[in-house]
Amino acid sequence: MRPPRLAVSEWAVLWLVALGIRLPGIWLVANAHGDAYSYVDAIAEMSDKLSAGSFAFSDLFGFWLPLYQFVSALLVSASGMDPMIAGKTVSVLCGVASAIVVFDLTFKLTRDRRWAWLAFSLLLLEPGHVFLSALSMTETSHAFLVLCVIRYAALGRWHAAAVCGALAGLVRIDSWLFLLLLPVLQYVRGRRISFSVVLCLLITPVAWLSISYAARGDAFVYFSERAKYVQAYLQFEPARRGYSLIGQDAFALITGANPVIFPLALLAAGLILWRVPWNASRREGIEFTAFTLAATFCSLLGFLGLSYLTQSQPVIWDRYGTIFFVLGLPLAVRQVQQAARALSATARLQFSLATLLAVIFLAHAVGQATGAIVAIADDARHHRIAAEIRRIATEEGWSGRPRADEILPARCFCDDPAVRVLSRIPSSRFLRTPGHEDVTSLPDFLDQQGARYVVFAAIERSLPAKLLPVLGRGGSELGPFKLLRVERSPWGYGPDVWLYQKTNTRP
Repeated sequence: MRPPRLAVSEWAVLWLVALGIRLPGIWLVANAHGDAYSYVDAIAEMSDKLSAGSFAFSDLFGFWLPLYQFVSALLVSASGMDPMIAGKTVSVLCGVASAIVVFDLTFKLTRDRRWAWLAFSLLLLEPGHVFLSALSMTETSHAFLVLCVIRYAALGRWHAAAVCGALAGLVRIDSWLFLLLLPVLQYVRGRRISFSVVLCLLITPVAWLSISYAARGDAFVYFSERAKYVQAYLQFEPARRGYSLIGQDAFALITGANPVIFPLALLAAGLILWRVPWNASRREGIEFTAFTLAATFCSLLGFLGLSYLTQSQPVIWDRYGTIFFVLGLPLAVRQVQQAARALSATARLQFSLATLLAVIFLAHAVGQATGAIVAIADDARHHRIAAEIRRIATEEGWSGRPRADEILPARCFCDDPAVRVLSRIPSSRFLRTPGHEDVTSLPDFLDQQGARYVVFAAIERSLPAKLLPVLGRGGSELGPFKLLRVERSPWGYGPDVWLYQKTNTRP
């Protein structure tokens, strides 16, 4: 039996509701995350080159895979939109679309609009997902593309699923697992594997290796640089060596994936993969949709777990759980529906369990909302440091793009992406650690580059943190540096930010 379908009017209502709730977040929710500002940096750099007509294939290379940044940069170039707003717009739209697909998948699994509306509402209103989808980051865009893979695979539209899988693999490397998973799902469904589907999925790794080669002359440089980054991080955070913090990381994952949805989804996925025999999975409709969801959920979880155990991903942040919350919602709601049917004769127990789940979910939502508010409030320190740099740059005449006769345009060393982005000063005015890792004297390097200001933050691999950690403590023994301003994190949410001026005085 084929799964039920939605009328066009129902789709329209879903889109209107989701857009009405989420779109204001583009302007109302601050971009309060360090990585979010790093993405804005990359988007601005790409969009500048696109506008100038100097963009090259090698410019797609970077610390992260490029699709999200490139799409956002195209939006900037086409509309003149601010890079931060463009990144947030792409994320919000993907968050909205994710809610629509979650409704569709849940409706297929439960055959009940009430349960589908429940899953839709839980995703749309969950504070953590609201916050993340309003940031210029890849969590929601990646989750949306993975949902599309599942939806098209469940419908047997393998080429569409492969295209979405290839695109997802250009957002996050986790989705390279579709190179194996999607052919397996196709074989389970129809006892055949399409060569064209595999070829489509292969486009992603081939494209990325080609980009790496074009940029650095080494197709595998991304992986070697990633390994160097991990080693630098472990040196900066030695407690992350080994698994002494595994409990903390597991808690972070469950927090991001939701402590109600994640265990229910894990239970549902386990039961589906255990109970559904291979021949039953070939049938169209609910069984294969559930099987596809469960297989994808467990595969991504296994990929993250393997990365963690091999220390290629030494820390798990709560945002890594977002995709398990999104994928887990249809599975969890289906599991609750089945439990409700099984307990239909015992109304009191049914009510008690429903109340318990609701209380845990609401308590978690309050915690997520509080965390988002704290992050936004804490981000004010970056705004204040950035405003101070902007004031100095305006007074000294380097707040705009460098003149053609400026041989050394940089005026400030800053590894903090939030400060660079919020200052609204061209990125060419800032020096950064990448490309200068071999520097041994920060004062001499600043002299050589003609830079007079330093923003210090305790960030891994940052030259000031490596060469002059004393700048993160203040005091009078600062050599040729004069403290102009310090902004501390009142909740310890991130490192304190210090602004120094380099004087001509040597110790």
